[in-house]
Amino acid sequence: MHKGNRFKALIFDLDGTLVDTSLDITNAVNAVLVKYGRSTMSIEDVTDKVGQGITVLLQRVFPDCRAEELKIYRDYFFKYYLEHIADYSAAYPGVVNILKQFSHLKLAVLTNKDEKMASKLLEKLDLKKHFAAVYGGGRPFPAKPSPDALLAMLAELEISPDSALMIGDSPADVNAGKNAGTATCAVIYGYRPEQELREFEADFYISNIAELTEII
Repeated sequence: MHKGNRFKALIFDLDGTLVDTSLDITNAVNAVLVKYGRSTMSIEDVTDKVGQGITVLLQRVFPDCRAEELKIYRDYFFKYYLEHIADYSAAYPGVVNILKQFSHLKLAVLTNKDEKMASKLLEKLDLKKHFAAVYGGGRPFPAKPSPDALLAMLAELEISPDSALMIGDSPADVNAGKNAGTATCAVIYGYRPEQELREFEADFYISNIAELTEII
């Protein structure tokens, strides 16, 4: 793929791509840790564990816990986070302008975040109106980097993979796009280090969302 291609759909990851959710997620993790007598974690330590959904996040926070304990932690996290989902979270600079600028394309969100949480966050930030579809955790698909959810979304939107651009801040986003046959764009302002993202050879790299105008 090269600059100048005309894409018909832009598929965005959520956390670390459209919205900086790092402080609210950290606060929710620390609420669980405090409730169950553990030491709190820094925002850097928490965001390093984000990207594969709540269950994996909490498995990384509590690596030695049993399945029944993990369910308790997950339920508490879910309750707390839904109540505080947009206390500090905000769209990255330029996101709203980009969504308006490309409103003539099919825009969608594909996230490993629980879909109920993703939808609530987008609604709270007045972003959901921009998207034709929002797919998240809880649907009958494996998490990214599996291409299954992305392919199902593109089928719903009636868009062929080679006419779509997958945009995200993690290797899982890049690999989901590659596995589905879309073009890929890695954002280097999100939660994963640029050096790590470079190893996965996305088609495009951008340092802020406004640079999408140079690709599309």
